[in-house]
Amino acid sequence: MTRTAGVPGSIEVRAASGVPARLAVRLAPGVPAGEGVSVVTIGQWPGFLLAGPAVGLAAGVTSLRVALLALVAAGLGAALLAGRTSVPS
Repeated sequence: MTRTAGVPGSIEVRAASGVPARLAVRLAPGVPAGEGVSVVTIGQWPGFLLAGPAVGLAAGVTSLRVALLALVAAGLGAALLAGRTSVPS
């Protein structure tokens, strides 16, 4: 039996990109669902377009290991800052 390596990764990417959109719809009272999803999607585009070149530039200046560790640190920092936010009532 042959396993396809791309399938689990593509499922994870689709799930990860859909979670912020669903959370934005739930956490924004009074905002229509379509508008909330579109705002979150537009907010993700700069990261999608700039992350690859930014990691490549950082890897060229330092090393790939340092560049990817910086990416992990940025993700952890974003997760910690997200925990400090509050839901408007």
